[in-house]
Amino acid sequence: MASTQEQPSSPSSWCSLSRIARTGDGAAIQTKLDELIRSSDAEDEFMGIEGLTESELAILHDRCQAAAARTRRLLEQTSAEREKRQRDWSKTA
Repeated sequence: MASTQEQPSSPSSWCSLSRIARTGDGAAIQTKLDELIRSSDAEDEFMGIEGLTESELAILHDRCQAAAARTRRLLEQTSAEREKRQRDWSKTA
C-alpha cells in the first residue's frame, strides 16, 4: 500500500495501478484506488462508490460538477484580480 506521504499523482502510484490493471485483478485495482483517495485530499466518501446505485452515482456526479464549476469561477476571479494588480503596478512603476 502507498504511504500516507505518497502523492496520488506520483508516478509510482500510477505505474502500480497500471500494472495491476494489466493483471485483470479488479479487487486489487479498487484497493489501490481507495488508497489513492485515502492518501489524497479527496473526500473519503469516494471510497467504495462502486457499490452505489445509478441514482446515487448521479447525485455524486452532480455534486462534483458543481464543485468543479465553483473552482473554475474562483480561478477566473483570481486570474482577473492578478491581471488587474499587474496592470495597476505597471502604471505606478
